[in-house]
Amino acid sequence: MNKTLNTLLFIAALLMPLGLYAQGGRIARGIVKDDQGEPLIGAGVVVKEVPGKGTQTDLDGKFSLELPDKARTLVFSFIGMKSVEIPVKGGNISNLTVTLEYEADFLEQVVVTGEAVGGRAVGQTPPQRQIHLADTFLIHRQKPPAVGNRLY
Repeated sequence: MNKTLNTLLFIAALLMPLGLYAQGGRIARGIVKDDQGEPLIGAGVVVKEVPGKGTQTDLDGKFSLELPDKARTLVFSFIGMKSVEIPVKGGNISNLTVTLEYEADFLEQVVVTGEAVGGRAVGQTPPQRQIHLADTFLIHRQKPPAVGNRLY
């Protein structure tokens, strides 16, 4: 009986670190949305203190990330939007909702390129006329699709 009890205690002592290791990992779960409430697909979620530790949101804007012990801050980012830093404390984080806002000056820079239309350089006319000439040229040059070609 004593030998059986010692064997059981020995096996329990061997398996205990596995249970402690499984409980030690923290997990952050949540959703990332834009300022209109729409989920953001492919938004980045990164642990600030651990370079390379992060994930992206799925098709529903949801994410799940195992947090290392060093994790103190999560950084949420998306192209054309302001990044948001959320402090991480304690254990698991679930049902976290992060809202990213569009940058106000994102669309202030517009690059316009010109090209030759009908053998004459578009750059010789005023900019407002350039767009009109290009649009009407493309509209008039296109042939309407034949209905018979659309049927298979």
